[in-house]
Amino acid sequence: MKKILFISIFFLVAWFAYAQTIQVDENTIRQIIDILQKLVKEGQIQIPAPVKVSPEVEKKIEPVPASVIPAPAQLPAGVKPALPESIEAILIPPENIKPVLPDEDREDDVIIQINNLRITRILLNPGIENVKAIFFAVRDTGWKCMLFESEESEKSLPCILDLRKSILQKELAIQITDDTILLQRNRRKAKLEDFNIGDKINVYGFMDEDNNGIDALIVRKIVSAPKPLPSRLPIQHKHKLPSTSTPICIQVITPAYNPQNPLECKEFPTPCDVSPGWIKTEKCPATSTSP
Repeated sequence: MKKILFISIFFLVAWFAYAQTIQVDENTIRQIIDILQKLVKEGQIQIPAPVKVSPEVEKKIEPVPASVIPAPAQLPAGVKPALPESIEAILIPPENIKPVLPDEDREDDVIIQINNLRITRILLNPGIENVKAIFFAVRDTGWKCMLFESEESEKSLPCILDLRKSILQKELAIQITDDTILLQRNRRKAKLEDFNIGDKINVYGFMDEDNNGIDALIVRKIVSAPKPLPSRLPIQHKHKLPSTSTPICIQVITPAYNPQNPLECKEFPTPCDVSPGWIKTEKCPATSTSP
């Protein structure tokens, strides 16, 4: 019985994996769920109980740092994302990515250049042949769209209204292939690792009129994404030493006499050592004594 049950579950899992690419009848899925529920009630399938973790173990489990989770795309108002904005977009199969990319037929494509696009997401190694990465971008301040008759033509024309509307309302998927030329702002060659989310770029290539995907021939980085400023620590004021009222005295012998007994005159080592109430004088008589 266990072998039959194991084989049936194996075929069900394989059938579910195959059913992701085709449309499945809802009634069939409900029947399968009912069968599984009956097997669970009869005890033929045992669902493992959730593992309880002690509070001490929970303290040792470190949370996932925020840097590992990619930030969601910040799209302007009225812009429809080409792909879902959730983290699951990284694991989208190639079959779901191809509809937003340009096809191989370039007869219905237009040669286009769009300046001042801002990268919202970067998808590396999408699993499509000859595609290294996909840049998702939206128009930014000062964006400009130009059309070219051919790759050799240097003169450009403003984009037609339909293309401008599509750029305003959609997140563009830019296909980066092995033939795409990546440039820095100073027109030096760049690497794929030099591009980050938030960078402003200029794109030149073929745009598909059906889905507005771009097969990039040249991608030039114009402005790098601003890096977050480091958090400033509060300024720690040093404790000042309490000021002393004792003046700084020079090592100079200072004669002084007692006003109550003018004959009593002494020579002190510094002016600060003169006894209180004594009067300083230029010279003591010869009969005076020094302390």
